[in-house]
Amino acid sequence: MSALRVSLVVCLVLSAGAAPSNPSCVLSSNTPGPPAQVIFTMQDTSSGLQSVVFLDFNNIIGSLPSFTPGTTSPVTATATQADSSQLSRVDYQVTNEAGSSITCGATFGGSPSQWTGLGGSVNSKIVVARNTDGRLQAFVRANDNALWTITQAAPDNGWSTWVSLGGVLASDPVVTRNNDGRLQVFVVGGDNAVWTNVQTSPGSGSWSAWQSLGGNLVSDPAAAMDGTGNLEVVAVGSDQGLWVNAQTSPGGSWSGWNPLGGVIRNNPALIANQDGRLQAFVIGGFDNAMWTNAQTAPGGSWSGWNSLGGSFGADPVVGINQDGRLQAFGSGTDIALWTAAQTTAGGGWTGFSTLSGAISSNPAVAMNADGRLEAFARGQYDNALWHLSQTTAGGSWSSWTTLNGVLQPPLSAAQNQDGRIAAFVAGGDGGLWTIEQTAPGFWN
Repeated sequence: MSALRVSLVVCLVLSAGAAPSNPSCVLSSNTPGPPAQVIFTMQDTSSGLQSVVFLDFNNIIGSLPSFTPGTTSPVTATATQADSSQLSRVDYQVTNEAGSSITCGATFGGSPSQWTGLGGSVNSKIVVARNTDGRLQAFVRANDNALWTITQAAPDNGWSTWVSLGGVLASDPVVTRNNDGRLQVFVVGGDNAVWTNVQTSPGSGSWSAWQSLGGNLVSDPAAAMDGTGNLEVVAVGSDQGLWVNAQTSPGGSWSGWNPLGGVIRNNPALIANQDGRLQAFVIGGFDNAMWTNAQTAPGGSWSGWNSLGGSFGADPVVGINQDGRLQAFGSGTDIALWTAAQTTAGGGWTGFSTLSGAISSNPAVAMNADGRLEAFARGQYDNALWHLSQTTAGGSWSSWTTLNGVLQPPLSAAQNQDGRIAAFVAGGDGGLWTIEQTAPGFWN
């Protein structure tokens, strides 16, 4: 039976005047299974308890304790799994006679997530995309500096063997999806030009020949589709500024490189706003702050650079919240994870706030099936994979917990077709490893 994972959420309801004390609701014990069982002890020694109600329960047979309102004695509630092979969840809300309440809950049971080795050799960032048929596909630069890929054998299940797409890579790869669903990969070659390779049909195992997009680039590329259906790719030029190249029609030819300026350290990120305007993120070459530049209209001109502040030593990473607000993440020079988010979809930005931690990699971000973002990074002191997630979609963040493992800095995360997040890392053996949620939103 897996270890119990507990998250406590506190909600305060304040009455007029002085704030009353809160009741307590403590997970006092758990009984190994099957079936698994958790026991809560609830109490208010000053105001007395008024009520206990279920807020949420799944796969449990739960008790609502009987007590006399106003009691200050301990009250016990028990939840037992109905099916020991599945995860269970229960949340109780406890209210005292002063009107103050607290919510406590537990997730327990089920089988713990396990690491799976996929072999291969990883000499780059790991990029993962989902095909139109739901199968995840991973891409890496291997030790021979060619691009290699591995695909799920079926959506959410199993993996094929590694296939080489050739090429001579001088950068890490990036992958995005065309307007017609075909995956397209971009790299910088040994000639400092950007090269691209695209699926011949959506989800197929066959790929076109490599095509040069020219340029004189010195960073990893970043790519995304704008609101007009055209792919756009950005990379840092030899002048330390950002350059952009765009398709002239969806899936068609390319416009050529145009400068966006700036003085840039590290590799850029590129993502589409909810309204289809692309937005680029970089680390400034003079101040280590995160800077951003957005299109004024989908596929149109660019607004110019604006600083979001912060102090970072690694590449920016950007996700998108369920409500359409972009959220940026960076590994700070203090080795903690920091984040800033748009205040409205496509609008202004909050300042950076810390998510704490001690990390030694670029973060990876994916969205849970319920809309909560989840971030992953390698631990500074144990080289294990650590993660934390929003407690509600677009809301505050949980504490860091470990998924164990021994990994190198490259990592990625993506959502399976069934909603379960899968994380991908380079293991201590240099191969690709993955770990998946056992159910959407749950790791054990």
